Amino acid sequence: MCRDGGNGAIVTWEDHRGVDTDVYGQRLSYFGVLQWLSAGQPVCTASGDQWQPMIAADGIGGALLAWTDQRSGSDIFAQRVLADGSAAWGMDGLAVGAAANVQQFPSIVGDGRGGAIVTWEDYRAGTVADIYAQRVSPAGATVWTANGMAVSTAAGNQYGATVVADGDTVGVVVWTDQRTGGSDIYCQRVPLVVTLDAAPSAGVTVRLSAAPNPAFGAVSFAFTLARAGDVDLAVYDASGRRVRTLARGPRAAGAQSAPWDARDDAGRACAPGAYWARLRVDGATAGTGAVTLRR
Repeated sequence: MCRDGGNGAIVTWEDHRGVDTDVYGQRLSYFGVLQWLSAGQPVCTASGDQWQPMIAADGIGGALLAWTDQRSGSDIFAQRVLADGSAAWGMDGLAVGAAANVQQFPSIVGDGRGGAIVTWEDYRAGTVADIYAQRVSPAGATVWTANGMAVSTAAGNQYGATVVADGDTVGVVVWTDQRTGGSDIYCQRVPLVVTLDAAPSAGVTVRLSAAPNPAFGAVSFAFTLARAGDVDLAVYDASGRRVRTLARGPRAAGAQSAPWDARDDAGRACAPGAYWARLRVDGATAGTGAVTLRR
């Protein structure tokens, strides 16, 4: 389960209602009301078994999912599900790790831009497990080496990988490692060579809040700058589209606020629903959900 950015949650599970095991999901509102199909939204119902689903928020109201897929072997597939339950990366997901032999036990995290970083246990070298990873763009294209970038191919087995976010397009992978004959814990930053759009200034951290939330009208986004910096604050809809730029350019240090009148950049009223505000300050990023309700 993960948060949906609007005070609700998105849940995924292995489902045995058919001949094979499939992956389903469901979104719950703040009050526990089902938002998708009453029996769950199909995420992947391809032939063969799909199992071990993992989930992470995409940062803009939807969810990122990865699972082990046996439609043509044992591979790693991923899908981005939008806030309305529709699939963003094609029917039944896309392959992110489909090398020879077995790929299994994925972990997934958002890349800070609506895409994902996925890591998994990989047996392409034979009977010894290694750790591989892949980044998927918000549009559903694999970014790194085809079938994944090697994170660790040391001697012995590496398994049980988990990935966490570490800023835009960057993740940190941790796993159990038997290269020395024991059972140790190793970690690595991915990608191995990191390039960011802007290097965060040392010590810069930002937090963003919305009030009232939910709102029947205007929403005010509040944040505090420890020192002056360049600000980019915008509101996105559930599909990831930027609908309104609220602040862009230099801001002085101290408490700040930016009102949103629930209209887009063209002045059109936005439909009631879940939105996501993202703040960037000198490379640091913060986000918060906002729900607008009809009067």
